[in-house]
Amino acid sequence: MRGVADPNLSLMAWRSAIIANSLLGRQVYDVTGESSVFDL
Repeated sequence: MRGVADPNLSLMAWRSAIIANSLLGRQVYDVTGESSVFDL
């Protein structure tokens, strides 16, 4: 399913921060403070 009702839409910012941190090789975005059901 795609669109506004997409259940993965709420994770887009978190995933983008993980990718950006990985590409830059340093922690630009803090993603450690929030608890999540997903492990890095």
